[in-house]
Amino acid sequence: KPRFLNGAGGIGVHTNTETFSVLTSRERAAKTIIRDFRRKLYRCAEKMEHETTQIYAHNGGIKELGTLVFHLSLVLLMIGGVIGRKFGFSYQEYLSKGTTVPIRERDFSLRCDWFKLETNEMGEISDYKSKLTILNKDRSEAVTTIIEVNHPLNYNGIKFYQSSYRIDDDEVANIKIRVSGPKLDSRGVDVPLRIGETTRLAGTNMSILAKWFIGDFVIDMKTGEVFSRSSQPNNPAAKVILFRDRDTLYNSWTFLKHPDFHPTERTYRISLLDFTPSYTTGITIKKDPSAPFIWMGILLMSISLVVMFFISKKRRWIIVEDKGTDLKLTCMSDTESDEFESWVGKMRGKLETLYNGNSLKGK
Repeated sequence: KPRFLNGAGGIGVHTNTETFSVLTSRERAAKTIIRDFRRKLYRCAEKMEHETTQIYAHNGGIKELGTLVFHLSLVLLMIGGVIGRKFGFSYQEYLSKGTTVPIRERDFSLRCDWFKLETNEMGEISDYKSKLTILNKDRSEAVTTIIEVNHPLNYNGIKFYQSSYRIDDDEVANIKIRVSGPKLDSRGVDVPLRIGETTRLAGTNMSILAKWFIGDFVIDMKTGEVFSRSSQPNNPAAKVILFRDRDTLYNSWTFLKHPDFHPTERTYRISLLDFTPSYTTGITIKKDPSAPFIWMGILLMSISLVVMFFISKKRRWIIVEDKGTDLKLTCMSDTESDEFESWVGKMRGKLETLYNGNSLKGK
């Protein structure tokens, strides 16, 4: 809505006031001023009285549009949130080599063909990849591809992300231990073992069983329950049993990082030397129908914030008064700026040329 002033009496409320006189007609001056404002994308309104024409111009349309776009972006984000919550899902599956899992709300399944860790020259893990196969309902292969971090598989509206990995304690096949004790080599005997299998200790009548392996050993002191604290090999441990016929000679945990830890009053000592890890790949399975709404909302919000904070709203008032043989123009602005003073100077020049360069009169 145009915000006209009550004549020149409102001048004192505003800043950047410039007053000068020029020889031309009131109608022609008003048309020239309005045309110049509109060329600069200002919105203009004109109020004509008996001896005065007041012109109100502002460029707040873009800024106001930025506010509307900002609110629209909030609506899109809320719609996206509702759609994602109601129709989307995201969950994680840990898959060993050859494992197949069904996919929610779809008639196909996912199989892991292999998982690989890649290391750099320092031996640090630099990347990890999985080879995945989509299986149709009849078990035929639809898609086979290799995914890695930031390079997901997209199939039938579902995305499969390489998100993590962990040691599969149940699939660690081989460990290496050292057995020390009577009638054995003074340096101990190194024995490779397979988890879950019993092996005869060479040259003796003793047998040894690697019963269990845990990658990050921890024990609940209240319940005595043993479990893995994390998916990383921070504290590898193996449960080993050494026996002769029906006599149990050793039945305890042995730790890779704590080789000197042994049960007290034991004739035989067993140390964990090494293990061959087996990893499961962590695949995040995600259906996100809200993505178009979310991304559009973020884009519109970014644009609206730029408009709202970096485009200033400017208002201009021009009062053209008949003063007998000439016109008096009072130009006002609500903001301090060199741009306004420059505009006033240029407008004076344009108005002076309307009557073939009639000279400026007044101040």
